[in-house]
Amino acid sequence: MPEELKMQMPLLKELLTHLGYTIVEKQGYEADDILGTFSKTCTESKNHCVIFSGDRDNLQLINDYTTVRLATTKGGTSGAEETDEAKFTEQYGITPKQLIDVKALMGDSSDNIPGVAGIGEKTALKYIIAFQNLDGVYENIENGTIIKPAAKGKLIANKDDAYLSYKLATIFCDVPVDTEISTYLQKPVESSEAISLLQKLEMYAMVDKLKLTSSEPIIEKNVEKTKINILDNLEISSIQKNSNAFLLQHLVEGETVFSVSFGDNTVFTFSGNNSLLEAILTSCNVFTFSSKPIYLYSMQNSFKDFTIDFDLSLAAYLDSPSTSEYTVEKLSGSYDIHFGVESIGGENQTAIGSEHFHF
Repeated sequence: MPEELKMQMPLLKELLTHLGYTIVEKQGYEADDILGTFSKTCTESKNHCVIFSGDRDNLQLINDYTTVRLATTKGGTSGAEETDEAKFTEQYGITPKQLIDVKALMGDSSDNIPGVAGIGEKTALKYIIAFQNLDGVYENIENGTIIKPAAKGKLIANKDDAYLSYKLATIFCDVPVDTEISTYLQKPVESSEAISLLQKLEMYAMVDKLKLTSSEPIIEKNVEKTKINILDNLEISSIQKNSNAFLLQHLVEGETVFSVSFGDNTVFTFSGNNSLLEAILTSCNVFTFSSKPIYLYSMQNSFKDFTIDFDLSLAAYLDSPSTSEYTVEKLSGSYDIHFGVESIGGENQTAIGSEHFHF
């Protein structure tokens, strides 16, 4: 398995577990073998089995009780094409089980199945339609009407490979796993855990696609909630040189409003006081979520001799430049960063206190 795919498996299993599904694994067996085992179990108990897969090999499992929904992509749109026994036979002219015989002749490089060198899919289908199975092909090897001399030579030279390929192409249906149906009933969905994992993976669209909702505040679920005191009486004289200042710029009803915290649960808000803003920017170690609007506002108001020490959105970009958005909500889901949200100017705005802004 490619390393890029292998590293995704634990995350996929974790997500599926949160969604209430049971993971079935057995050392020494392929996933197709486990699917085949469940298909056989359902057939024997006369229960309908639907297999969702992107692997065409699973089509051999189709019978009166098993159908396969094969993943497809048409015009850039993903979907699934359901195939039962009648549809399969209509499309290929053979039964699902005969797919194994076809694979034995044509091989499959993706599964390291050699087949008969020089025999392709069309020829393999023609032979199986005419002679029913692999044994029938070799029993009629002298039939010059259907099997031409060149193909005959290839079949004779690669007979061992053909029968080995038949064995390799056959899905094993007796894997020693628990086949009690009740074991696999879907468990309750752990929405909060699933949403949190998808946020960390930046798969935000999947939250809506899976229709996940949670009554818990996902971003702050592990943070002790602390009341933020919002005041509007900050004086320039109270600003201590080289102190840490957590500064944000908001737009409230068309007016530019700033909020600042100096390392506690108190947030000061102000607007129209450029002297106060300049004092913060030039005296303090300034941390912010996004420095762009602050730099723009300062340049428009003719003061720009200052440095912002830390820009969270810029740091997130440097860490993950392929991310599409760098919002508070998404970064809080991707990193261990927590923001307190309070009402500023009659609207919900993000206010930062020291314990709400940390890695």
